Amino acid sequence: MDTAGFGSSGGPRPAPPEIVIVPAHPDPGGAEVSFEVREGPGGLNVLPVFSSVRKLVLAFGEAQPWLAMPLQRVRELAAEGGVPEVLLDPVPLPGAWHWSFQDLETLEQALDRPEDDGGSWR
Repeated sequence: MDTAGFGSSGGPRPAPPEIVIVPAHPDPGGAEVSFEVREGPGGLNVLPVFSSVRKLVLAFGEAQPWLAMPLQRVRELAAEGGVPEVLLDPVPLPGAWHWSFQDLETLEQALDRPEDDGGSWR
């Protein structure tokens, strides 16, 4: 796991937390949760995770849906999904997309339509 943005340079880094906060949302097309893979440095897809809700909100805003999971399981699921890098407490790229409260309302409406396959809700 790359821990960019975690710890201080040159000195020993604290151990990563056992439980991390993961940007994620319910999948309107099924009974699953989708992790929110983002563009990282160099244009590669990465899964950002955070050591606290406060840090997630600072990075992605108050409307960002999330869940708390063991870091080890997040690493496993990311690798299974073809995302090789999990970044702890990253700084989002300028212009990165953020959830709005309207996006949450739209998602909620899509989730309330179980007969619908979810379609394009965003």
